Amino acid sequence: MSPSRTATAPAPAPRLPRRVLDLVGGVFIPLIPALTGCGLLAGLTGLLANLVHTGHLPWAAGAVTVLL
Repeated sequence: MSPSRTATAPAPAPRLPRRVLDLVGGVFIPLIPALTGCGLLAGLTGLLANLVHTGHLPWAAGAVTVLL
């Protein structure tokens, strides 16, 4: 076989929009689990605060203060 048949062509360089999207994705994708965890914690804190405010869990007032 000739060398031209066995050699593979180099991959084309990514275009500018693709590079920009890769850069933005590389920054924000690792933040998704942290933002999800913060949202869950804020929701649970709000629920606990409402239960303390209505008198159902008065003993948890200290925990609400710490979480807030």
